[in-house]
Amino acid sequence: MKIIFLVLLSICTLFSFELALNTGRENNQAFAVLHASNDLDFTCQKIVIEDKIHFECEIMGVVDNKLSDQSFTAFDLKFIKEPQKIKMIILPKMSARMFDLSQNIYADKELNSSSMHKSKSFTFI
Repeated sequence: MKIIFLVLLSICTLFSFELALNTGRENNQAFAVLHASNDLDFTCQKIVIEDKIHFECEIMGVVDNKLSDQSFTAFDLKFIKEPQKIKMIILPKMSARMFDLSQNIYADKELNSSSMHKSKSFTFI
């Protein structure tokens, strides 16, 4: 019975979404870096409406616990639960860019900052 429990527990931890926000200051200029990663590919796109930029990400899967909207110094995060997926809306409070981290940042000389991607990891600066 213990072995079955451990196997089921390890399977549950294999599929996870992670969100991390790092903030700092350099030359009296505040900055924030938001990392979003998942074990499965998900999409994020940059949306511009009337000179205001925000990002929308769709993560496939079902979440049992309630996701609450969060407000930080550099970003506001809104979560919308839909059947079989979660929509995360990132509302930057300052100029921001999205980077697809599926690229090899050590080999590629230039990182793409295109408007829509499908990847396992994105960073917003």
